[in-house]
Amino acid sequence: MTPAERKSIADRYESRIVRGYVSGKLKHDPVYDAVLARLDPSPRPMLDLGCGVGILPLCLQARGLGREVVGVDLDIRKIEQARRAIPQSMNARFLHQDLRAPLDDFSGDVMMLDVLHYFSDDDQSQILNHAARYAADGMIIIRDCLRDNSWRYRLTVLQESFSGAIRWLQAQMLNFPTRDIISNTLRGHGFAEEVTPLWGRTPFNNYLMVYRRPARN
Repeated sequence: MTPAERKSIADRYESRIVRGYVSGKLKHDPVYDAVLARLDPSPRPMLDLGCGVGILPLCLQARGLGREVVGVDLDIRKIEQARRAIPQSMNARFLHQDLRAPLDDFSGDVMMLDVLHYFSDDDQSQILNHAARYAADGMIIIRDCLRDNSWRYRLTVLQESFSGAIRWLQAQMLNFPTRDIISNTLRGHGFAEEVTPLWGRTPFNNYLMVYRRPARN
């Protein structure tokens, strides 16, 4: 994103600490540009599971990609920050809700950015199965650290543990998924996968995983 876009987004937040966090995230984390580059030109609604303070919908607005966005997060502090930051002119709403609880009224694209690793294996499968239902006619984009034996993985675990210690994250556990847990679940629903390393200039073991159903003949 351009410096002007980053500043415009960060300035939406009231807290100086959150502004600094958002600005740094947009500058150093390649995930938002990667997601925006892979979105289909579609008016489908977007579900942002683990939406945090609502950065993704503001990125969509900055790029002129107007979509209905539903953000879900269990951290009420971040939901409240997102609600205050998002202008009323945007078609966005934020729900304080457990990601494991189903949303019966949603159909569209699903985003899960850095969220699956806060859940057990069984819960990850449940969330992925819900996502497959939500994205019956859409796509699923996941960014997460994958569990392996690399030095990047070990460093990511240390970084996430520190974030929990300073209470920025309210997760009860850290359980990084394997590629098989994600891919096998979504392949079972007919999705094809694209998996790309996405650590950019960071030392973290992040991957971008894009799931689409093959086009029907």
